[in-house]
Amino acid sequence: DAPPDEIVVSVTGVPTPASQIGASVDVIKQEDISKKNIQLLPDALMGLKGLTFEQEGTTGGIGYLRMRGLDRQNVIVLVDGVNTADAADVSGGAEISNLTLSDVDKIEVLRGANSVLYGSNAIAGVINIITKDPGGPAGGGYSISTGSNRLRSANFGYTGEIANGKLGYRISLDSVDVSPPSEFDEYRSSFTENEDYENLTGSGSLFLAISDQTRFRLNYRAVKSSADTDGYHPSFYTQLDGHFGTDTDQYLASATLSHKMSERVQVEFRQSYFANYRDTFAEIGPTYYYDGKRHVSEAKGIINLQKNAYLHVGGKYQTELLGQTGLPNEEETSIYSLFGVYHAAFGDANLTLGLRRDEHDLFGNQFSWRIGGVYDVSQQLSIWGNMGTGYRAPSLYELYGRDATYGIGGVVGNTELNPEESMSGDIGVRYAMASFPIEVDLGYFDIDTDDRIFFSGPPPLYVGNYQNDTGTSKTEGLELSAKGRLSDTLSARFTVSKMDPTQADGTPQNSQPRLLWSLNLDHTSLDETVAFGVSARKVQERFRFGVRQEDYETVSFYSKVELRENFSIVFNGDNVFDNHYQTSPGKSTPRRSFKIQLVSEFGAY
Repeated sequence: DAPPDEIVVSVTGVPTPASQIGASVDVIKQEDISKKNIQLLPDALMGLKGLTFEQEGTTGGIGYLRMRGLDRQNVIVLVDGVNTADAADVSGGAEISNLTLSDVDKIEVLRGANSVLYGSNAIAGVINIITKDPGGPAGGGYSISTGSNRLRSANFGYTGEIANGKLGYRISLDSVDVSPPSEFDEYRSSFTENEDYENLTGSGSLFLAISDQTRFRLNYRAVKSSADTDGYHPSFYTQLDGHFGTDTDQYLASATLSHKMSERVQVEFRQSYFANYRDTFAEIGPTYYYDGKRHVSEAKGIINLQKNAYLHVGGKYQTELLGQTGLPNEEETSIYSLFGVYHAAFGDANLTLGLRRDEHDLFGNQFSWRIGGVYDVSQQLSIWGNMGTGYRAPSLYELYGRDATYGIGGVVGNTELNPEESMSGDIGVRYAMASFPIEVDLGYFDIDTDDRIFFSGPPPLYVGNYQNDTGTSKTEGLELSAKGRLSDTLSARFTVSKMDPTQADGTPQNSQPRLLWSLNLDHTSLDETVAFGVSARKVQERFRFGVRQEDYETVSFYSKVELRENFSIVFNGDNVFDNHYQTSPGKSTPRRSFKIQLVSEFGAY
């Protein structure tokens, strides 16, 4: 969990100390990302409470983030405030496999519903990615990496300012190229085509101080990636050796104007755009495209009512578009939203209240509310909790999607779907030991979802469409974390999550693990020139169509040594015991791999 003095924004939309937030929040900082040479977002998230990632293929393959027994369509992923949920995604969620991290300053992971602030999809939680600020003294850095599976990667970043600091800028470039063997390559002599993955990402931001009270910021991100996998014959379902895969072009842009009207009032206006353009390719079978786009206009105000209280209010208008092979025209939907969040301190307690109204052009009005708080019983003990409602409108793909292989008559969408509606609650305690620098956080959560949307396509052919799981599906569980310093140079974090996700009829939900363990040990020398660590995690009790899947565990390590000032070498290994496991049946997952990285920085980077 985030340290009590850590400032987070994902809960209320306003920078607030974590100690004042009645929710479970983790923070991953840039220094943790860099010292472990973590290149892609899924690798940064693994080991956190309640989180797993199911991947179809190795690096860059289609991935399904799961949080607290719910799927990726129930988790909002933000990049600099821009929602990356995709209208063309098979479940309307965010595809995070291609998201590189060299330009990231920190990642906030909020568990629990927050539809009040983020609207549709934010039922299980929010992942808020904040990139590095532009401006400041000039400086930069670059790195190169090589390793197993013909890995070649490099990144470059630079920040600076001109006009006496009134204009600041940041640029970042990332390249990843890797060619791991597929599941079939390892066990069938007739399979030889690796699962090649390429990613080229460019990002940047620009800051302009128009006046002492007015600021303008522009953020931009573009990704071009290609991921190959093995597959199946579209008619006979026999296994085929590559060349199947997806080429993706992704674009994200936002322009934000903020103005400080007085010491108490600040307003902000933002225009943003997000798009995924995908083309699938195959040696045998259909080739098709599927594109999702979103335009958002929003305005918000922050009113400081008194020293320890503020009101965050706002509204937005968004349109989403879906285009794909088989659709005669692009499908489109729009949503108007208004929200308000009140946060205040009352002595040893902090309280957060929120209310939201969404007007969906297909599903009418939806209201959401949330209440959260934390009470400091003593300097060592705090009690926190929250409860609220959420909803998720069916995505455009779930309504209108086409799929020649898995759809009934080529159609997987269902225009008769109802929105998902949920009620969730969390309660927990945090205890900081007085005699030993260790903090323990224990929490219980319960999420009830009515009309959960799922793909109804049982084996062996998996042909079907999207349906509502009529009734109430549930997930509840316990989450425990203990972290602290064991010595001046050694720190540790242990987590365990026990969940029980069920469908409306009480049977287990597909692919959702019920027991997660993780342990991290990190050593940093007193002069901070040497760091190394090891992490282990275990995933247990997964079911797929009622059949229990194999449990699996992985162990990884890293070592970073500063050879001289601003020049370091990083060596790390993933799945070092080469555990063979699958998170998606018949699909590859990363095997043992090693990589080495050289990092150089200059100036004030």
